[in-house]
Amino acid sequence: MPRETRRVVFSHAELHLAMSEYAHHLGKALPSGWMESLAFDPKRDPALVIMRRLESGSMQPATFRLPEVGAALLLFCTNHKIPLPKRGRKGLEKHEDTAAFTIVHQIRYATCTRVLILDTQESGRHHLRKLLRQGQIADAVEAGSAEEALAILGKPEKRPDLVLCESELGDQSGFDFARALRAKEGHPARQIPILLFSSDPKLPSSDRWRKAGVSAVLPKPIGPQALIDAVINTVHV
Repeated sequence: MPRETRRVVFSHAELHLAMSEYAHHLGKALPSGWMESLAFDPKRDPALVIMRRLESGSMQPATFRLPEVGAALLLFCTNHKIPLPKRGRKGLEKHEDTAAFTIVHQIRYATCTRVLILDTQESGRHHLRKLLRQGQIADAVEAGSAEEALAILGKPEKRPDLVLCESELGDQSGFDFARALRAKEGHPARQIPILLFSSDPKLPSSDRWRKAGVSAVLPKPIGPQALIDAVINTVHV
């Protein structure tokens, strides 16, 4: 399975600010003065040494162990709204003469999945098809109405493995479509998984979608990897 590596590099000033904020967070303080030099090496202990020149003119070091540097940079990213992937293995490494985060995660693909996209808006269908292609799902069929989707699902040839359904379908809703399909006794695709897209943040915690026969609720907007993960977890797990 392919892997993707992302590197977030911090400048001297950012690393110094991160350690200052971290020390303040712990109720401590770096020596008053200004940074004269900074040396980072994750293979040493302490990993980070900051030399600060005091107002008296003397030099005083501030030292940090590697776990402290990692915790400080995580706090810095949170405080300054620097996005970091939630998934993946994070590491701290030396980049030139400063520090960098590396985030490595495996990219999951669903190459043998057939998907039916149900959305009354052509732009919405196009957007989902584009996201699916990024996960190597090229076998997707589109439906612009619940009636068209039911007709496609009734055909045995190349029947989809799941349905990606918009919550609002004009005069109907995704819930109406799910209930209609589940109510069709003997329909060959009656039990097909249905993933419903909704921008309602309260919907995933309610029982409404389960009672309608929806398999899972996905947030809007959704990223390509989150969509592929949902497809894989629904069809292949």
